[in-house]
Amino acid sequence: MSKICPVYVVFFSALQNTYNLSNQNYVKVRGSNATMVAMYDTKIVGEVKDLQVFHVPLRSTVVIAIPMNITFGDDEGYLAKFCTGSSSWLHNIALSFTVTIETTYLNHVEQIARTSFQYVNCAPTATTTTTTTTTVAPATTQPTTDAGAT
Repeated sequence: MSKICPVYVVFFSALQNTYNLSNQNYVKVRGSNATMVAMYDTKIVGEVKDLQVFHVPLRSTVVIAIPMNITFGDDEGYLAKFCTGSSSWLHNIALSFTVTIETTYLNHVEQIARTSFQYVNCAPTATTTTTTTTTVAPATTQPTTDAGAT
């Protein structure tokens, strides 16, 4: 005897964070190997590495944008119900974003890392896709309940 357990997956495409990189020095700074990681609680839900090289001229600021795809599935599949729910307040999910950039100036290399916490609206839009698949689980698997969700 098998039970059918639905699996919910939410996929964000074209999510983008922008970062202002300021150089207050009197020498040009080279940046490369930007890595951004998105986390929900303690689980990595998205990761991207941008190999683009950029330069920040002396005493100026450059804005870089890092696009990322985020997927809620497996253990975070219950978030798909929040994202597709009828209550709009459920659509905002707190995510942690950590960006690491390798900088070079005057033959000195160092890594800069910054972490920010942001609310991401996961309501279904043109850039968000929600899929529901069905898997067959053994009879010993207990179906998950969604206490308090509407």
